[in-house]
Amino acid sequence: GYDKRRLWVRKDNFVTIQTRFWNRKGEYFKQLRAYDVVRLDKGVWRPSRIEMGDFKTGHKTLLEFEDRVLNAGVPDSVFTERNLKTRR
Repeated sequence: GYDKRRLWVRKDNFVTIQTRFWNRKGEYFKQLRAYDVVRLDKGVWRPSRIEMGDFKTGHKTLLEFEDRVLNAGVPDSVFTERNLKTRR
C-alpha cells in the first residue's frame, strides 16, 4: 500500500491527470501521468495514454488505449483455459 497520494484532477471533466505516491517511509517514489484525455461514447472521458514511473527502480510502464468504445464486450473464446495459458 501507499502511505500518501496526491492527485491532480481536471476541473472541466474530473479526470485524474497526475497522481504522486509516497511509501510508508514517507518517500516520494512513484508517479502516474495521464495524457491525451478524450471523450468517448456516452460522454465518458478517459486518457488515451497512462504512464506510471517508479523513481527507485527507474522502471516505467506505458498503457496506450486505441479502442474508443466502452463495454464493447470480450468474446468467450478469450477465456478458454488454453488461451489463458498461452497469453503470459
